[in-house]
Amino acid sequence: MPAREAASLPRTILVSALSGCAWGAIARFLARGVPGVEGAVLASPLIGVLVGITIRGLRYRYALRRGFVALLALYLGVALFGLAVGISDLASNPNSGPGWHRNQGAVLLQGIIGCVWGVTFAGWVLVLWPLAYGNVLLLEKRPTGR
Repeated sequence: MPAREAASLPRTILVSALSGCAWGAIARFLARGVPGVEGAVLASPLIGVLVGITIRGLRYRYALRRGFVALLALYLGVALFGLAVGISDLASNPNSGPGWHRNQGAVLLQGIIGCVWGVTFAGWVLVLWPLAYGNVLLLEKRPTGR
């Protein structure tokens, strides 16, 4: 079985941004009602590009390794989405501004931990992991006929 190669950088960015949009729509559905989720959905294309570029250089010839990379990419994306939720919550929450009442670092960590916790313990990882595997396949250049 010939090894798959990483796609070119422009293709990686395009596919990752489009995938980020799709993941943002999924996250919007799963996290409805969560403060700050709208801002994080707007950041989803950027999150997709960051994840895509991060996993682009990894070599994963076998399906088992590809599955591990997909799980890694899923949780990296979830953590970055949680960070974006925290940033959006800080920026838009009525409790922001003069008379600050919340610890900024705690709000950011709350977003990250809340998203990772929710995906893991609500069982969504079982649905999202195969989708992440598909994303990993999209980011690979198809083998040439060797």
